Amino acid sequence: MDPSRPELVDDETSEPLSGRDLRPIVLLALADHFTCTKLRGDLIERGRDAACVISAAAAIILSAPSMLARASVFVVEDSLTPQDRNALHWIRALDPRRAIVVIASGAEPVDDDAQLWDGVLTRPVDPGELCDVVGALGDRAAAPASAGRGTMRRTPPGFELRVGFPWPMVRCTRCSATRHCEVPRDAVEQGIVMAALVTFGLAHAHD
Repeated sequence: MDPSRPELVDDETSEPLSGRDLRPIVLLALADHFTCTKLRGDLIERGRDAACVISAAAAIILSAPSMLARASVFVVEDSLTPQDRNALHWIRALDPRRAIVVIASGAEPVDDDAQLWDGVLTRPVDPGELCDVVGALGDRAAAPASAGRGTMRRTPPGFELRVGFPWPMVRCTRCSATRHCEVPRDAVEQGIVMAALVTFGLAHAHD
């Protein structure tokens, strides 16, 4: 470990963030709080860790680094705001192993949106079906980056993106602004880098 880079610690407990529980977690970004809480409880009862967030964009920008590092599946609704949809595209670009499941409002097919969805469920959501889908997709984030969909990166139009050597960076080709990050040393720092790059992408979103 680079001695010039101090280890990250929790502001309240002063415990190292790298020692946090990094078991995979499902992030539920649903507008109805009651539905979100119920599905979270159903997933926990079935042995899946889960948390409710106010939106897909907030799940990335506002979540604690340790939670974002653990996020293996994002569950969203098809009534996404442009910012939420853009944030999910950035998740796909940065780490395609993280799965995205959409809950459709009806029987009509959901616009696949350039293969953004890994799973589609329709209301009313059956907890058992949701758990099965999450279970089938949830281990992908823990797989090597070279496995499966991990090699399929789609950088949002108007940006140049690098996630590996020599350091992560993103550049807006419209205004030439750039954001550079230090190479993450562990999963928590990877969550910090992901949030920083997504925040940059959202701030420079192209119409």
